[in-house]
Amino acid sequence: MIQLLIFPAFLLALLGLWVAAAVSILQVQVITLAAVLLALQGPWINAAVGVVLSFVAEYIPAFCLLSPKAKRLITGLLCLLIPLLACLIAVLMGYQPNVLEATWWPAFVAGAIAFGSATLAHTRLLPPTQDQLS
Repeated sequence: MIQLLIFPAFLLALLGLWVAAAVSILQVQVITLAAVLLALQGPWINAAVGVVLSFVAEYIPAFCLLSPKAKRLITGLLCLLIPLLACLIAVLMGYQPNVLEATWWPAFVAGAIAFGSATLAHTRLLPPTQDQLS
């Protein structure tokens, strides 16, 4: 029984040594909570929205029944809420100052831009309706 546990423990220790060596050789920076919260206020917004929406679509069947306009509205709200919540957590934890112009406004603008880019990227061109043709 002990022999069955030694090999996985050895592999785990070897993996830990390899990661430690790679970190020291490549001088990889460790990602901190402050860095994650800052990234969620800008470049990671659409990634976070994608993760949240994939879980919502998978585990809440009623989401799939919504109209495209309602889904876009939910995406827009998430694009605004995620950076603002990350900003709130960063301010409460003392990682960022509580300044409107330097903290809250950039997070809001980044969320609005993320929604605009997501809408442009995922809105498909529909064929004209009969009313538009006549």
